[in-house]
Amino acid sequence: MKHHDSGVLPFLLPSESELHDLLDSPLPLGAPESGRRYKAERVLAEGGFGVVSLCREVMVGRMVAVKKLRRELLGDRRMVNLLAREARILSMLEGIPGVLPLYDLDRDDWGCPFLVTKWIDGPDLFQIVRGRSKTAYRVPQQLSILADIAETLSVVHQAGLVHQDIKPENMMIDHDGRSYLVDWGSARWLSDRLNESSQAYTSERRQFIGSPMYASPETIQSKEIAATSDIYSIGSVLYEVLTGIPMIRGGSFHNSVELALRGGHTRPSLQSPEREIPQIADELWEQCTEINPDDRPQETQFIALRLRQIAGEIERQSNHRDSQSVANSTPAAISMSGSQHLEYSTT
Repeated sequence: MKHHDSGVLPFLLPSESELHDLLDSPLPLGAPESGRRYKAERVLAEGGFGVVSLCREVMVGRMVAVKKLRRELLGDRRMVNLLAREARILSMLEGIPGVLPLYDLDRDDWGCPFLVTKWIDGPDLFQIVRGRSKTAYRVPQQLSILADIAETLSVVHQAGLVHQDIKPENMMIDHDGRSYLVDWGSARWLSDRLNESSQAYTSERRQFIGSPMYASPETIQSKEIAATSDIYSIGSVLYEVLTGIPMIRGGSFHNSVELALRGGHTRPSLQSPEREIPQIADELWEQCTEINPDDRPQETQFIALRLRQIAGEIERQSNHRDSQSVANSTPAAISMSGSQHLEYSTT
């Protein structure tokens, strides 16, 4: 991923009034036979909100990802607004590396809204950490993926937006190794005025949407959020990459929320001592997951740089262990003809 100039955004932000009109304008009826432009191949993912399917765009033949609202939710204006809002946010963020390009927003023949994006033909970070991806990714590679996501967030935060649902399942990798942050349905603006004026936000304000396994305490409690809320979530994912297990393991939603609000989690190096996690990784995790948002790092670009440093340190440790293993497996001396010997250093 290319680094961004911290003072330059790849798009122009609309005014607050224009933004309000853009995000919350009613979604019109679909064009005739609009839903027939995409032929479903298989379901990629599904949840209580909607279904994501791999589809073929009939007219041009390319494969795309189609996220469609469940039909039983068609009468729920809030859910319709959220899906339309997600598509419009993607459109606004066009040009940022790590954000999926939006191809379409429409309704099918039943009137169900759907959005169409690029299809990512690779695993997500959850599958990678769990060893369920076709290709194995070592921990330094996983940390590089997380650093890419942090760089994407750095630009998004400059635009005044917080993703608010950072988790391994929402970090995807394509076959060329490019990282993408997906699922922007829970995103909020840093400006309270923009949030207050948004129909979708106002209707969901008192309802937590996200995963308590990764969400910051202030997000769970519906308090004031900032870029540091996403930074907390990056720290939660970092813990899982380092140790192989989630930071929050509450079992139920209620228990997960309680553990997240309580804090006091075991350091990664103590949780998985066999992994020989470096101190710099422990320190970054502790900084990111401070309960008080003011005590966390304030810049996501800083997080990206530190993640790459940690990846490099773990890579160096691994190479050193490999070289030591080779050296220790080499005979101290190889017998030559007669009484001659060639000594091999094992230091």
